[in-house]
Amino acid sequence: MRGRGGPGDEHELFDERAAWERALGEAGWIGVGWPREYGGRGLALTQQVIFYEEYARARGPGRVGIVGEGLLGPTIVQFGTDDQKRRFLPGILAGTRSGARATPNPTPGSDLANVATRAEADGEEWVLHGQKVWTSLAHWGRLVLRALPHRP
Repeated sequence: MRGRGGPGDEHELFDERAAWERALGEAGWIGVGWPREYGGRGLALTQQVIFYEEYARARGPGRVGIVGEGLLGPTIVQFGTDDQKRRFLPGILAGTRSGARATPNPTPGSDLANVATRAEADGEEWVLHGQKVWTSLAHWGRLVLRALPHRP
């Protein structure tokens, strides 16, 4: 699996890489920069850089849980409710829960300054208006629309 599963190769050896993700979780190598209070290692930035440089140097496989660890988890740590932290963070850290990243509409691509898709709070849920055309790792991740509480 060395070097497999990166950009342009994301679909290769998925089951093997998912097993690797679980092994990383069991060994405590997911969420190395997350605060200890949420299950991370709480490593300093320089230590995180060393870890990721060594992972790349060893040609570690593309991470199946990269969206959960790098985007979803930190967002929940910062803005999520206590219930969301209990529900989602342990699975991300164990390598058993992943996420998906959506680019909101075709016009701006990843230029978020021009996003036309909008979400509005409707009670306890969010209603999305607009279109979405690209979701990275969507067929393996789960989209949770109630991910964050409404904050006016």
